[in-house]
Amino acid sequence: MAFTKLELPQRALSITPNAIVPPRGVIFGTVVFMAIFGFFAWLYTPNLVRDWMISQDPVVIQDARVSNGECTTRQGVFVSCSADVTYGARENPYNRHIELAFLDLHSGDYQVDVVVNRNDPGMATLSLGLDMLWSRTATLAVILFLLLGAPIIGGGNILRARKAQRASTTPARLDLVPLHIANTQTRRGVTVVNYHALLPNGKQGPQGTATFAAGEAPLTQFDDKGKLIGVGVRHPDSPLPALLDEGLARISLTERERREALAQLAVTAEAAPAAAPANKRMPAPLRVILGVVVMLVVMAVAAGGYWLWYVTSSNNRFDALGMEINAILPDPLNAWGCDQLQQRFMKERAPFGCTAADHTSWK
Repeated sequence: MAFTKLELPQRALSITPNAIVPPRGVIFGTVVFMAIFGFFAWLYTPNLVRDWMISQDPVVIQDARVSNGECTTRQGVFVSCSADVTYGARENPYNRHIELAFLDLHSGDYQVDVVVNRNDPGMATLSLGLDMLWSRTATLAVILFLLLGAPIIGGGNILRARKAQRASTTPARLDLVPLHIANTQTRRGVTVVNYHALLPNGKQGPQGTATFAAGEAPLTQFDDKGKLIGVGVRHPDSPLPALLDEGLARISLTERERREALAQLAVTAEAAPAAAPANKRMPAPLRVILGVVVMLVVMAVAAGGYWLWYVTSSNNRFDALGMEINAILPDPLNAWGCDQLQQRFMKERAPFGCTAADHTSWK
C-alpha cells in the first residue's frame, strides 16, 4: 500500500479478538431511547387515534364549556395545549381532559370549539386538534422514527463489530488499509478510538472502535500530504478493519516478524514528512450552526415554492403537503393562500387550514 512502508508476511495471519470492540454506551443509549419512545407513544398516540376517529364524522357542540385552557410554545414552533371540557346534559354531563401537541408558527391565542364524534359523543376533542391533525401526525411519526432509528443503528453497529471479531480470529491473508481517526477519548487510563476505513472512492466505511490500555497506543503515521492516519488491517471475511497498535501485538506475528516490522516502522517514522500546516477552518460549533441555517433556508425556500404552487395552481385542494404548509403559516399568509384557493374552489368543501368552525365551509 502506498500509504505505508510496512510490509506484512506473505502468509495467513489472525487478529486478536480485542482488536475490534462494539461501540461503547450503545446498550445504555438503546434503553434510554426505547424508554423515551414508549413515553411519547403512550402520551400522544391514543389522543391522535381518537381525533382521527372524530374527524371522520365531526359535530361541533355549541353549548360546551372549556376551562383551564393553556398552550405552551417551546423552541418557537412546538406547541402543547391542554384543556378541560364539559358538555352534554346537566344531569349527566361529559367531562374530558384534552392534550394536544403540534408544530405551528402561530402567535397569540387560539379560538377553539369542542368537537365530538356524531356516533360516539363521549369521544371529544378541540377543533384545534382537528385543524392540526396532519401536523400532529407528522410530528409524532418523525419523533418516533428518530427515537426508534437510533437503537436500530446502534444494534446494527454492535452486530457488525461482533461479526468482525469472530471473522478476524480465523487466519487469512490480511491487507493493510488506511484509517481515518474520527475521535479519540481517554478515560480512566483506557483510550477509545473511533475510526473509519478510507475507501478508494474517497468515501468512508462504517465506523469501527478500538480500545487501548495504559501503555498502548494506536499505530498512526503521516501520509504524503502530512495528514495523520491510522494503520489498520482488514480480514477478507470481516465487515470492519482493525486498528493496529504501535507494538503490533494485535496480529499473530512471530517475534522475528514483529522485530522486522517494527524496524520498518522506525525507518518510516524517521522519513515521515512534516505535518502539513493546519488549515484555518471555521470552529466546529459555527460550522454546525451554519449548516443548520443553510438547511433551514433551503427547506423554507422549497416549502414556500410548493405553497405558492399549491394555492395558485394545484388542481387538488386536498394536497396533504400543501394543506399542511398553508395551515402553519402566519395568519396574513394563510388568509391570502385561502383566498386564492377559494377563488378557484368556491363552491366546494374547504381544505384543512381554510375551514370555518364547522370544519367544512370556508373561513
